[in-house]
Amino acid sequence: MRRDDATRCPALEILMSNKRTRTERDSMGEMRVSADAYFGASTQRAVLNFPISNLRLQRSFIRALGLIKHAAAAVNVKHGKVDARVGRAVQRAAHELARGKFDKHMVVDVFQTGSGTSTNMNANEVIANRAIELLGGKRGDRKLVHPNDHVNAGMSSNDAVPTATHIAALLEINENLLPALGELRNSLSAKAQQFASVIKTGRTHLQDATPVTLGQEFSGYAAQIENGIARLKHAQERLSLVALGGTAVGTGVNTRADFPSAVLAEINKRVGLNLKEASNHFQAQSTLDEVAQCSGTLRTLAVSLYKIANDIRLLGSGPRAGYGELIVPEVQPGSSIMPGKVNPVIAESLAQVVAQVIGNDAAVTFAAQAGNFELNVMQPVAAFNLLQAIELLASASRNFSRQCVVGIKASERGPQTVEQGLALCTALVPAIGYDTAAAIAKEAAKSGRTIREVAAERSGLSADKLKDLLDPFKMTQPEPAPRLWIGVTGSIACGKSAVGKMLEALGAMVVDTDDLSHELMAGANPTYDAVIARFGEDIATAPGKEIDRKKLGSIVFKDEQALRDLEAIMHPAIIALMHKRLAAARPGQPSVALVPLLFEHRLQHCFDEVWTVAVDPQVQLERLMRRNGLSEEEARNRIAKQWSQETKKKMADRVIDNSGPLSETRVLVTRRLAASKRKAKLA
Repeated sequence: MRRDDATRCPALEILMSNKRTRTERDSMGEMRVSADAYFGASTQRAVLNFPISNLRLQRSFIRALGLIKHAAAAVNVKHGKVDARVGRAVQRAAHELARGKFDKHMVVDVFQTGSGTSTNMNANEVIANRAIELLGGKRGDRKLVHPNDHVNAGMSSNDAVPTATHIAALLEINENLLPALGELRNSLSAKAQQFASVIKTGRTHLQDATPVTLGQEFSGYAAQIENGIARLKHAQERLSLVALGGTAVGTGVNTRADFPSAVLAEINKRVGLNLKEASNHFQAQSTLDEVAQCSGTLRTLAVSLYKIANDIRLLGSGPRAGYGELIVPEVQPGSSIMPGKVNPVIAESLAQVVAQVIGNDAAVTFAAQAGNFELNVMQPVAAFNLLQAIELLASASRNFSRQCVVGIKASERGPQTVEQGLALCTALVPAIGYDTAAAIAKEAAKSGRTIREVAAERSGLSADKLKDLLDPFKMTQPEPAPRLWIGVTGSIACGKSAVGKMLEALGAMVVDTDDLSHELMAGANPTYDAVIARFGEDIATAPGKEIDRKKLGSIVFKDEQALRDLEAIMHPAIIALMHKRLAAARPGQPSVALVPLLFEHRLQHCFDEVWTVAVDPQVQLERLMRRNGLSEEEARNRIAKQWSQETKKKMADRVIDNSGPLSETRVLVTRRLAASKRKAKLA
């Protein structure tokens, strides 16, 4: 190697910057290394053998190797394989390596021995020499701490390096990529909500299509990122299965059967992973299957990001000769020659990262084909490309979110073009047929008039009908499917629950809002927290446990303001939870909510129909006395505090008289439900 090349090689730079050297040994003999270096003879040979590039395995990989060596030292001491004093020194040195103290001494090129042995020995030698130093010896004293016998005990490069790759990728995904993607997803979702009412022309084949909202477009982008997160989590499950324990060829020679599980437990405890020993070490060491899968997942994520970045870049094009529907944040001057020009540089930066990540995946894919017999011999280059892809995607996603997405604004251009869109004629097809609608579109295109103007002359439809059909917002959603939401109310002791069970037996989805109230008060959630904050922790049965409803009732029923405060907290949450549950009904399945306070709190607007369960007043009185153990006077007072049954009957769409036997009530409920289903056009 020429002296000029030393700038590409940290090991030679260390050696040539310091005239003092020391002699180190390995199994091939002696080597001169810099007196300041922590690496030894094997590493120095690798530096001389692989003067290829200025690329080194990433900080995350070195951290992972340090974690493995640290945990292995602890287990080897416990198993009696390594002296306790030596083991403690090795642990401390490995910890320092993992923390980055010796990064400049991790000097082996990425393009090296295919197993990564040179990098593994680089770590072993650095840890050994640091441990020797901690024990008061001189670097290179292999009798005190040996890089193979002590630091590498129980392992081979062939299982340690692939394990380090998996650990490094898992940590980078957990600590870097997933948080960045979560931030981007949230910013896109926020824009979807912000732009929900911004109508614009949709495009297919780059040609005008039926209207969409800008919010719908951004919701698609957010969903792409959400799907990418889900795919990454699946890839993480596979990466959590590691090769450690197979040693040289997968048989586990020179290690104990319980060594890998003990080491992985130590690592899991330190960094919160869920590492497990691979079920088949011959697969784990001879292939890069999990790495290739993860890389493919990153490639898919990159393609999603390109679609998002490119759409935003195009929608922001202009400002006068492009689409001009988005106003993208101006972050820097766009041209060295054209004054005032501003370019979508953040989106362009992300697009270039995508190109690199796709190239990374191609390298990993090729490397994965190098599984010859019991070992894949392209481990380092696969690790480097996988980790680089993770790092790039994390940085670019975070940057794209912060410097582009959060500052995007909608222009007036999108809404202005909708009325001119020829695809509006699609909404006329159900009323006048495809051919007539097509003729209207062609005439509009030829004359330069709008679909609305031509249709007013040629469709034969009234102005009101045209206004309804050509409402662009109605075109952004499918025609709603027939549905039936029923709210069931009633006075105290009328038997709402019995009616609910009958409706459930008839196939309806039934939700009791009393149950939802209990659920919201059962433990930590925003509603529970708000109630505790308003009324104090004393109302809980124990800290963080269920709210004692009797204690709460004793407070609110004596204080009207307290009752109003409780209702302000609870009712919106109950309604939201009710809608969530009822929305889970199957298509065509009636949805029923049992709501005691339906009219009192004006909740009837939530439903297509309101049913009131009523009983004979004397039956109601007797039921309440029997059910609650009340005297007649107490029962009458309780009933008097409720809205009268007659008032509720007048406000209801249907009345269920539950005064007689349950068999009669069941017949009435069956008939009422059948009539309601026919009205709602449900099967």
